[in-house]
Amino acid sequence: MLAPLSLRAIIQFLYKKGWHDYKITNRFHKMSAPESISSSVKITLPLTDNNEFDNSLLHKVVDFISEFYEFPSGELISSFIKNSAIFSTQLIDESTTHGNVPFLRYEHHLQELKNLLLNNASFGVSGKHYVKDIPEEANTYLNLCSFLQTERGSFISKIQLPSSIDLSVNLFEEYSVQSDSINNKLGSVLKFVVDDIYKSPANDIYSVEHVKQNAQLINIDVFENINNIFKRTGVGEINFALLGADFDLKIESGVVGVDEFKQLENYIDLASTVFANHVEIDSRGRVIQLRSSHAKGSKNLVIISRSQSNLKPIHVELENNQYDLAITAHKAKSNVFIKGTALETKQYLRIVRLMDFHVV
Repeated sequence: MLAPLSLRAIIQFLYKKGWHDYKITNRFHKMSAPESISSSVKITLPLTDNNEFDNSLLHKVVDFISEFYEFPSGELISSFIKNSAIFSTQLIDESTTHGNVPFLRYEHHLQELKNLLLNNASFGVSGKHYVKDIPEEANTYLNLCSFLQTERGSFISKIQLPSSIDLSVNLFEEYSVQSDSINNKLGSVLKFVVDDIYKSPANDIYSVEHVKQNAQLINIDVFENINNIFKRTGVGEINFALLGADFDLKIESGVVGVDEFKQLENYIDLASTVFANHVEIDSRGRVIQLRSSHAKGSKNLVIISRSQSNLKPIHVELENNQYDLAITAHKAKSNVFIKGTALETKQYLRIVRLMDFHVV
């Protein structure tokens, strides 16, 4: 059975290539090639894509397009499958020149792609800057994704994404969650990270104003996923592409290394502070780390692990006399009491207003 193709996606592709309508009957939609190529070249499309005859004719059109533009037929069919978009990643490295990649690298690559798609879907559904609980719609989105055949001649992973699908769980809610909005979010966030954060001078992006202006594109978990795709796959460059009926996005990373990783990590730290929640702390715990920049300085960082294992650790800067108490508690393995206001980040709580600190 032939894969069901989208008439709309094929027409959009032809419009982008400069084709135009020259005749529409009660059964067919006829298009003509741009004059710059040859206005005598015609294509006949069905008016719908609702039955086997329509789908068979669409496959013949795709075969013609493939030959006309010298595109791989399989790639075009993947792009035109009904209710789908295609997300692809191309690994560029000496080890992938002949279309192979070490097993562990690819295993890491697939895991991080899964994390990226799931967390991006959660971001698209919730709009939140951190992923705490995965929405059911995000899991539904991931379950609708599927891998497509890898292209010959290069190491390209292609994932079919759901398109034109309402992912809403509760039919009685006033809002709907569309898969297309999640796909668009994926492209926008990838482009923002690769083109703006990786490639821009730090002075141009490292500001609270920049973070706030781009808040709709910032999710801490998704950013970490993107960094990890490069780190854990272990290649210098990855090209991304997102192809659908309404978009054709290509993102070339160029060489991404230690400097780029650090720049994104710094941006994540800044964004974590900007979007952190203020919480009141009244807690006990153990000092697990002491860090002082100078014996007589005021930058004395202490990390406290709280009694309950599921609670985030507390980071606090202490004055010298309080830092001495922390050293004493650490050596004696005694509990300390801490009270104040903290900023909640993804990994820890950072005290911004300390009201009390003493050894219990």
